Amino acid sequence: MKKLTGIFFLLFTVAFAGHSQKPAKGTLQEPKGPSPQMMERLKVEKISFLATHLDLTPSEAEVFWPVYNEFERKRLKIEMDKREIESKINRSPEAFSEEESKKMCNDFVATFDEEARLMKEYNARFMNVLPVQKVIRFYQAERKFRSFMLQEFRRREPNRHDRPNGTDKQDRVPDRPGSDSLPGIPE
Repeated sequence: MKKLTGIFFLLFTVAFAGHSQKPAKGTLQEPKGPSPQMMERLKVEKISFLATHLDLTPSEAEVFWPVYNEFERKRLKIEMDKREIESKINRSPEAFSEEESKKMCNDFVATFDEEARLMKEYNARFMNVLPVQKVIRFYQAERKFRSFMLQEFRRREPNRHDRPNGTDKQDRVPDRPGSDSLPGIPE
């Protein structure tokens, strides 16, 4: 387990090295995610993590992993669609007409609906190929993996989680003259 933890840390460190650089003041910068190679390595590590926690029999693994891989491909597609919409908005939110902005808002919310439909569909499929207790362990293992990765990210950037929405104090917009608080957020 120590070796696995070390590998996760190394992958996470490399994957998010670019996140520690601040954009120039007054500019919006899209977050740079991990490279395709790093994503593939993280995928392999996640599968290893899940396999360790699920303790699948060979016959269970034979039917589970193809379903899981299909699920992950679809989930990643939804996540990429969501990020694409966020990216458009972040680049120049004021450049869109009222109608375009409404469409982007609706498209963004629709990605959550798609994600919910996907979860319902694959929950049923997972329960068809695995005992229910292992499906529960699968969800727990996925949560543990996400928590671990988030902890590593926070550990690497200790001040980031102390800032609302990842903002620096100098990036805050005062609510009223002389105020140093974020709009709508009481101190």
